Amino acid sequence: MKASSEQLIKQGKLTEVIQYQVDAVKHQPDIAKERIFLFQLYCLSGQWKKALVHLNASAKLEPLALAMAQAYRECIGCEIFRAEVFLGKRKPLILGEPPHWISGVIEALSEKDPDKASSMRRVAFENAEASSGKINEIDFEWIADADSRIGPVLEVMVNGKYFWLPFSHIKEIQIDAPEDLRDFVWMPARFVLISGGELMGFIPSRYPDSENNQDELVRLARKTVWESFGDNEFFGFGARQLVTNSQEISLFETRNITINLDYEKSQLDSEKNSADVQPDD
Repeated sequence: MKASSEQLIKQGKLTEVIQYQVDAVKHQPDIAKERIFLFQLYCLSGQWKKALVHLNASAKLEPLALAMAQAYRECIGCEIFRAEVFLGKRKPLILGEPPHWISGVIEALSEKDPDKASSMRRVAFENAEASSGKINEIDFEWIADADSRIGPVLEVMVNGKYFWLPFSHIKEIQIDAPEDLRDFVWMPARFVLISGGELMGFIPSRYPDSENNQDELVRLARKTVWESFGDNEFFGFGARQLVTNSQEISLFETRNITINLDYEKSQLDSEKNSADVQPDD
Protein backbone atom coordinates (compact mmCIF):
# COMPACT_ATOMS: atom_id res chain seq x y z
CA MET A 1 0.00 0.00 0.00
CA LYS A 2 1.35 3.45 -0.88
CA ALA A 3 2.24 5.70 2.05
CA SER A 4 -0.18 8.39 0.89
CA SER A 5 -3.02 5.87 0.64
CA GLU A 6 -2.25 4.51 4.09
CA GLN A 7 -2.28 8.01 5.53
CA LEU A 8 -5.66 8.79 3.96
CA ILE A 9 -7.12 5.58 5.39
CA LYS A 10 -5.82 6.36 8.87
CA GLN A 11 -7.49 9.74 8.58
CA GLY A 12 -10.76 8.04 7.63
CA LYS A 13 -10.85 9.59 4.17
CA LEU A 14 -12.27 6.65 2.25
CA THR A 15 -13.73 8.69 -0.61
CA GLU A 16 -10.41 10.45 -1.20
CA VAL A 17 -8.35 7.29 -1.15
CA ILE A 18 -10.73 5.64 -3.64
CA GLN A 19 -10.22 8.50 -6.08
CA TYR A 20 -6.48 8.31 -5.50
CA GLN A 21 -6.49 4.60 -6.30
CA VAL A 22 -8.74 5.00 -9.35
CA ASP A 23 -6.08 7.31 -10.77
CA ALA A 24 -3.37 4.80 -9.86
CA VAL A 25 -5.16 2.02 -11.77
CA LYS A 26 -5.62 4.29 -14.79
CA HIS A 27 -1.86 4.88 -14.84
CA GLN A 28 -1.01 1.19 -14.26
CA PRO A 29 -3.99 -0.87 -15.48
CA ASP A 30 -1.93 -4.05 -15.85
CA ILE A 31 -0.64 -4.15 -12.27
CA ALA A 32 -2.72 -6.69 -10.33
CA LYS A 33 -1.89 -5.36 -6.87
CA GLU A 34 -3.25 -1.92 -7.78
CA ARG A 35 -6.56 -3.45 -8.82
CA ILE A 36 -6.68 -5.66 -5.72
CA PHE A 37 -6.26 -2.58 -3.56
CA LEU A 38 -9.06 -0.80 -5.43
CA PHE A 39 -11.27 -3.89 -5.11
CA GLN A 40 -10.82 -3.75 -1.33
CA LEU A 41 -11.66 -0.04 -1.19
CA TYR A 42 -14.82 -0.57 -3.21
CA CYS A 43 -15.83 -3.35 -0.80
CA LEU A 44 -15.42 -1.00 2.15
CA SER A 45 -17.68 1.51 0.42
CA GLY A 46 -20.23 -1.12 -0.61
CA GLN A 47 -19.73 -0.61 -4.34
CA TRP A 48 -20.00 -4.31 -5.04
CA LYS A 49 -20.25 -4.21 -8.84
CA LYS A 50 -17.14 -2.06 -9.15
CA ALA A 51 -15.36 -4.27 -6.64
CA LEU A 52 -16.11 -7.32 -8.79
CA VAL A 53 -14.77 -5.62 -11.92
CA HIS A 54 -11.36 -5.08 -10.36
CA LEU A 55 -11.33 -8.41 -8.52
CA ASN A 56 -11.94 -10.27 -11.78
CA ALA A 57 -9.39 -8.13 -13.62
CA SER A 58 -6.74 -8.88 -11.00
CA ALA A 59 -7.33 -12.61 -11.38
CA LYS A 60 -6.77 -12.35 -15.14
CA LEU A 61 -3.56 -10.39 -14.59
CA GLU A 62 -2.18 -12.59 -11.81
CA PRO A 63 -2.91 -16.36 -11.79
CA LEU A 64 -1.94 -16.53 -8.11
CA ALA A 65 -4.97 -14.32 -7.39
CA LEU A 66 -7.47 -16.83 -8.83
CA ALA A 67 -8.26 -18.56 -5.52
CA MET A 68 -8.61 -15.25 -3.72
CA ALA A 69 -10.90 -13.94 -6.45
CA GLN A 70 -13.18 -16.97 -6.18
CA ALA A 71 -13.42 -16.68 -2.39
CA TYR A 72 -14.25 -12.99 -2.42
CA ARG A 73 -16.70 -13.23 -5.31
CA GLU A 74 -18.62 -15.57 -3.03
CA CYS A 75 -18.31 -13.12 -0.12
CA ILE A 76 -19.80 -10.33 -2.21
CA GLY A 77 -22.73 -12.55 -3.18
CA CYS A 78 -23.24 -13.44 0.48
CA GLU A 79 -23.12 -9.76 1.44
CA ILE A 80 -25.92 -8.91 -0.98
CA PHE A 81 -28.02 -11.78 0.40
CA ARG A 82 -27.20 -10.70 3.96
CA ALA A 83 -28.52 -7.19 3.34
CA GLU A 84 -31.88 -8.65 2.31
CA VAL A 85 -31.96 -10.79 5.46
CA PHE A 86 -31.72 -7.75 7.70
CA LEU A 87 -34.36 -5.97 5.63
CA GLY A 88 -36.67 -8.89 6.39
CA LYS A 89 -36.84 -9.93 2.73
CA ARG A 90 -34.93 -13.21 3.02
CA LYS A 91 -34.31 -15.76 5.76
CA PRO A 92 -30.80 -16.83 6.73
CA LEU A 93 -29.67 -20.42 6.42
CA ILE A 94 -28.87 -22.02 9.79
CA LEU A 95 -25.61 -23.93 10.07
CA GLY A 96 -26.55 -27.13 11.88
CA GLU A 97 -29.87 -28.04 13.46
CA PRO A 98 -31.90 -24.84 14.05
CA PRO A 99 -32.43 -24.30 17.80
CA HIS A 100 -36.06 -23.94 18.85
CA TRP A 101 -35.75 -20.25 19.76
CA ILE A 102 -34.10 -18.93 16.60
CA SER A 103 -37.27 -18.60 14.50
CA GLY A 104 -38.42 -15.73 16.71
CA VAL A 105 -35.20 -13.81 16.04
CA ILE A 106 -35.54 -14.31 12.29
CA GLU A 107 -39.22 -13.37 12.20
CA ALA A 108 -38.50 -10.20 14.18
CA LEU A 109 -36.42 -8.88 11.27
CA SER A 110 -39.52 -8.63 9.08
CA GLU A 111 -41.77 -7.24 11.84
CA LYS A 112 -42.64 -3.60 11.09
CA ASP A 113 -43.61 -2.70 14.67
CA PRO A 114 -40.30 -2.09 16.51
CA ASP A 115 -41.80 -2.77 19.94
CA LYS A 116 -43.30 -6.05 18.79
CA ALA A 117 -40.00 -7.01 17.14
CA SER A 118 -38.18 -6.24 20.40
CA SER A 119 -40.63 -8.42 22.31
CA MET A 120 -40.13 -11.30 19.86
CA ARG A 121 -36.38 -11.13 20.27
CA ARG A 122 -36.59 -10.86 24.04
CA VAL A 123 -38.71 -14.00 24.29
CA ALA A 124 -36.38 -15.85 21.91
CA PHE A 125 -33.22 -14.87 23.77
CA GLU A 126 -34.75 -15.81 27.12
CA ASN A 127 -35.21 -19.33 25.74
CA ALA A 128 -31.76 -19.57 24.16
CA GLU A 129 -29.10 -21.80 25.69
CA ALA A 130 -26.22 -19.98 27.38
CA SER A 131 -22.83 -21.07 26.03
CA SER A 132 -19.98 -20.86 28.55
CA GLY A 133 -16.32 -20.98 27.62
CA LYS A 134 -13.33 -18.75 26.99
CA ILE A 135 -12.55 -15.87 24.66
CA ASN A 136 -8.83 -15.13 24.34
CA GLU A 137 -8.43 -17.35 27.44
CA ILE A 138 -10.81 -15.19 29.51
CA ASP A 139 -13.71 -17.16 31.00
CA PHE A 140 -17.30 -16.32 30.22
CA GLU A 141 -20.65 -17.73 31.34
CA TRP A 142 -22.44 -16.59 28.20
CA ILE A 143 -21.55 -14.96 24.88
CA ALA A 144 -23.51 -13.04 22.26
CA ASP A 145 -23.16 -10.43 19.59
CA ALA A 146 -23.57 -6.95 21.07
CA ASP A 147 -26.16 -6.12 18.39
CA SER A 148 -29.69 -6.75 19.65
CA ARG A 149 -30.82 -8.18 16.30
CA ILE A 150 -28.33 -11.04 16.49
CA GLY A 151 -27.80 -12.15 20.08
CA PRO A 152 -26.22 -15.61 20.67
CA VAL A 153 -25.59 -16.15 16.98
CA LEU A 154 -22.55 -15.65 14.76
CA GLU A 155 -22.96 -14.53 11.17
CA VAL A 156 -20.70 -16.62 8.94
CA MET A 157 -20.00 -17.17 5.26
CA VAL A 158 -19.02 -20.74 4.39
CA ASN A 159 -18.70 -22.42 0.98
CA GLY A 160 -20.19 -19.41 -0.76
CA LYS A 161 -23.32 -19.23 1.43
CA TYR A 162 -24.43 -16.93 4.24
CA PHE A 163 -25.40 -18.65 7.50
CA TRP A 164 -26.38 -17.95 11.06
CA LEU A 165 -24.30 -20.15 13.37
CA PRO A 166 -25.62 -20.37 16.95
CA PHE A 167 -22.85 -20.21 19.54
CA SER A 168 -24.42 -23.35 21.03
CA HIS A 169 -23.26 -25.26 17.92
CA ILE A 170 -19.64 -24.14 18.20
CA LYS A 171 -16.74 -25.94 19.87
CA GLU A 172 -13.97 -23.55 18.83
CA ILE A 173 -13.27 -20.57 16.58
CA GLN A 174 -9.82 -19.40 15.55
CA ILE A 175 -9.37 -15.95 14.02
CA ASP A 176 -6.15 -14.39 12.76
CA ALA A 177 -5.35 -10.72 13.31
CA PRO A 178 -6.48 -8.49 10.41
CA GLU A 179 -3.78 -7.90 7.80
CA ASP A 180 -5.45 -6.53 4.66
CA LEU A 181 -8.21 -4.00 4.06
CA ARG A 182 -10.57 -6.79 3.00
CA ASP A 183 -10.30 -8.21 6.53
CA PHE A 184 -12.19 -5.14 7.69
CA VAL A 185 -15.10 -6.37 5.58
CA TRP A 186 -14.78 -10.14 6.11
CA MET A 187 -12.53 -11.81 8.68
CA PRO A 188 -11.20 -15.27 7.73
CA ALA A 189 -11.89 -17.82 10.46
CA ARG A 190 -11.70 -21.53 11.25
CA PHE A 191 -14.77 -23.09 12.87
CA VAL A 192 -14.87 -26.37 14.80
CA LEU A 193 -18.43 -27.51 15.49
CA ILE A 194 -19.65 -29.69 18.36
CA SER A 195 -20.80 -32.17 15.70
CA GLY A 196 -17.13 -32.70 14.81
CA GLY A 197 -17.16 -30.74 11.58
CA GLU A 198 -14.35 -28.32 10.78
CA LEU A 199 -14.91 -25.45 8.36
CA MET A 200 -13.00 -22.52 6.92
CA GLY A 201 -14.96 -19.38 6.18
CA PHE A 202 -15.50 -15.74 6.98
CA ILE A 203 -17.21 -13.61 9.62
CA PRO A 204 -18.64 -10.28 8.41
CA SER A 205 -16.47 -7.68 10.15
CA ARG A 206 -19.07 -4.93 10.06
CA TYR A 207 -22.72 -4.69 10.97
CA PRO A 208 -25.32 -4.63 8.17
CA ASP A 209 -25.56 -1.41 6.15
CA SER A 210 -22.31 -0.03 7.62
CA GLU A 211 -21.01 0.54 4.10
CA ASN A 212 -23.70 3.22 3.60
CA ASN A 213 -23.03 5.10 6.84
CA GLN A 214 -22.09 8.77 6.47
CA ASP A 215 -19.20 8.36 8.92
CA GLU A 216 -16.28 7.03 6.88
CA LEU A 217 -14.61 5.63 10.01
CA VAL A 218 -17.70 3.45 10.43
CA ARG A 219 -17.45 2.32 6.81
CA LEU A 220 -13.77 1.55 7.36
CA ALA A 221 -14.69 -0.51 10.47
CA ARG A 222 -12.44 1.71 12.58
CA LYS A 223 -15.25 2.45 15.05
CA THR A 224 -18.67 1.23 16.16
CA VAL A 225 -21.71 3.40 16.69
CA TRP A 226 -25.04 2.33 18.15
CA GLU A 227 -28.60 3.40 17.39
CA SER A 228 -31.46 2.78 19.79
CA PHE A 229 -34.48 0.87 18.49
CA GLY A 230 -37.61 -0.52 20.09
CA ASP A 231 -37.58 -1.56 23.73
CA ASN A 232 -34.04 -0.94 25.01
CA GLU A 233 -32.41 -2.41 21.92
CA PHE A 234 -29.28 -1.25 20.13
CA PHE A 235 -28.32 -1.87 16.51
CA GLY A 236 -24.69 -1.50 15.49
CA PHE A 237 -22.89 0.15 12.60
CA GLY A 238 -19.19 -0.34 11.98
CA ALA A 239 -16.90 -2.88 13.62
CA ARG A 240 -18.55 -5.98 15.10
CA GLN A 241 -18.48 -6.32 18.89
CA LEU A 242 -18.94 -9.47 20.96
CA VAL A 243 -20.20 -9.30 24.53
CA THR A 244 -19.96 -11.71 27.46
CA ASN A 245 -20.83 -11.47 31.14
CA SER A 246 -17.27 -10.23 31.75
CA GLN A 247 -16.34 -8.01 28.80
CA GLU A 248 -17.14 -6.43 25.45
CA ILE A 249 -14.55 -7.12 22.77
CA SER A 250 -14.10 -6.25 19.11
CA LEU A 251 -14.01 -9.06 16.57
CA PHE A 252 -10.64 -7.65 15.48
CA GLU A 253 -9.24 -8.28 18.96
CA THR A 254 -10.64 -11.81 19.14
CA ARG A 255 -8.18 -14.61 18.36
CA ASN A 256 -9.85 -17.67 19.87
CA ILE A 257 -13.22 -18.70 21.28
CA THR A 258 -13.80 -22.08 22.90
CA ILE A 259 -17.00 -23.51 24.31
CA ASN A 260 -16.73 -25.65 27.45
CA LEU A 261 -16.76 -29.41 26.98
CA ASP A 262 -19.45 -29.97 29.61
CA TYR A 263 -21.76 -27.79 27.53
CA GLU A 264 -20.76 -29.67 24.39
CA LYS A 265 -21.61 -33.00 26.04
CA SER A 266 -25.00 -31.78 27.26
CA GLN A 267 -25.85 -30.59 23.75
CA LEU A 268 -24.84 -33.90 22.17
CA ASP A 269 -26.78 -35.86 24.80
CA SER A 270 -29.83 -33.69 24.15
CA GLU A 271 -29.58 -34.26 20.40
CA LYS A 272 -29.18 -38.02 20.96
CA ASN A 273 -32.20 -38.16 23.26
CA SER A 274 -34.27 -36.26 20.71
CA ALA A 275 -33.17 -38.66 17.98
CA ASP A 276 -34.13 -41.67 20.14
CA VAL A 277 -37.74 -40.50 20.44
CA GLN A 278 -39.78 -42.19 17.72
CA PRO A 279 -43.12 -40.71 16.59
CA ASP A 280 -46.26 -42.76 17.12
CA ASP A 281 -47.64 -44.49 14.06
